[in-house]
Amino acid sequence: MIDLSQVTVGFGGRMVLADVTFSLQPGDFFFLTGPSGAGKTTLLRLCAGAMTPAEGEVRLFGRPLSEMTSDARAGARRRMGIVYQDTQFLDHLPLEENILLPFTVRGPVDAEMRAQAQDLMTWVGLGGHRAALPPTLSGGERQRAALARALLPAPELVLADEPTGNLDWEMSLKLLTLLIELNRLGTPVLMATHDLALIRAAKPMVNARVLRLKDGKLTQAGAAL
Repeated sequence: MIDLSQVTVGFGGRMVLADVTFSLQPGDFFFLTGPSGAGKTTLLRLCAGAMTPAEGEVRLFGRPLSEMTSDARAGARRRMGIVYQDTQFLDHLPLEENILLPFTVRGPVDAEMRAQAQDLMTWVGLGGHRAALPPTLSGGERQRAALARALLPAPELVLADEPTGNLDWEMSLKLLTLLIELNRLGTPVLMATHDLALIRAAKPMVNARVLRLKDGKLTQAGAAL
């Protein structure tokens, strides 16, 4: 589904990723760890086709990123559920409409899709915030809303950058459980996190592997948790 082969990325003369090879396939669940600035967000952006490496090859759903038009890249991203750290919403729209926005731009939203959005909002603890405007939400609430928006279209894979970073432990476990349930249905997940306790909590629930980024290098911490 996503393949990186000998990928190198640098910014301002500093090497961020060096000779990284990685593959995300159906059924995979990876935790991506590493110190701040190690390149976790950069790797996720590569996987999303949001940036091009200086060297090496990225393939999205079997197609080389270098041969894809901007429209083709956008089409590939629509097949993904992506949660970035910098959650972005339209401040003048109620939260429910923000979550439905990716579908609104394609055409009318039917009752079934609206019901699914409401179910997801309830699952992430935002059932009572459907009419709330984004500026009134806390950082944790915005993060939960971003996850609901990413999961609404039943994506073929999930890329999540610190999705529990602003959440308390109880809600972090709830959202982790949701991602694990999706993974059990075959949806691959790549989740960047600094929370080692959360990784340990996942051990009895999912056959996940841990990847570590340090000094531009990607290493696997073991076959499984």
